[in-house]
Amino acid sequence: MQKLLAFFHEYALVIGLTSYRFVNGRFQQTRITKTYVWIVNLGLLAALPYCMWEVSKFNSSISLYPRFVKTVPYVLDSINNAVILYALVLRGRRDKILLEMDRLITQVNREMSKSGKNTSSKLCKVLYLKICLVASRSLHNLMQCFIYGLPVEFRFKPRISCLIVTIGKNLVVASTFQYFLVFWNIARGYDFINERIDELIPQSKSKKKEISRLWDLHFKLGRTFTRINRLFGPQMLTARLNYFSYTVMNSYFGILLWNEKSTPNFFMCMWSIVFLLHTMSSFLSDYIIGLATETQSKRRDSITEENGTMSKEVS
Repeated sequence: MQKLLAFFHEYALVIGLTSYRFVNGRFQQTRITKTYVWIVNLGLLAALPYCMWEVSKFNSSISLYPRFVKTVPYVLDSINNAVILYALVLRGRRDKILLEMDRLITQVNREMSKSGKNTSSKLCKVLYLKICLVASRSLHNLMQCFIYGLPVEFRFKPRISCLIVTIGKNLVVASTFQYFLVFWNIARGYDFINERIDELIPQSKSKKKEISRLWDLHFKLGRTFTRINRLFGPQMLTARLNYFSYTVMNSYFGILLWNEKSTPNFFMCMWSIVFLLHTMSSFLSDYIIGLATETQSKRRDSITEENGTMSKEVS
């Protein structure tokens, strides 16, 4: 798992999402990475509006679309552009919170190591599934650029425009995965704290220090939870709007393909798979937030049922 996460952070650095590398389980920043990411970010900020316009112009010229739908590519790409720009502008604030989260993860890992606990298999499966979905969406965006995103004949300028737009779209995919990863770690921390405190309740007097550490960690996770929601909230709202527009447009497009008898079965199959993967990825992002919220409140509910016994012991 560590190798996969390290690869993701290297990829995030290449596309300009973060200026930190993930080395030996810790985030590291150098002058070279900081300068590189600034150059990439400024280049994207300058080039994206024009490139988005060029790609939208091509998409609206597709003969399959009726006249009233021809403005939809402009709307979709405008939303995409807003999400990308928001992710780029808030990179610095996002990096600070990720560093804070990294310190909390280190504390959680230390406590888990002391108690001999491992991450639950349920959370591991959710993470691996999300990694597969993120990889498939990123590859699909790249395939759109080089296979059917633009005319078959090679023309340098349109291809470069589409490539820059693809980098921007993949940056949003990676940013959403960062959001998912943070909440996955929060859910993982809460899951461990809940399980460990349940084990310590019968021997609360002799384990007073450990219980105090766990409650302090619980409080820090909750504070970070709130800060991350404030930072990522507007971005996730626009991402949901983007997903809604994507769903409406592609559902219509799918109906057109289904009614067109000359459409190859392979093309319909690929369209269905891509649509399903996009939907599953969006669902998992919502699912992990719900899971983190559930595990956060679970501990409070159980303490209330125990009539405050643990609160007295810790204090």
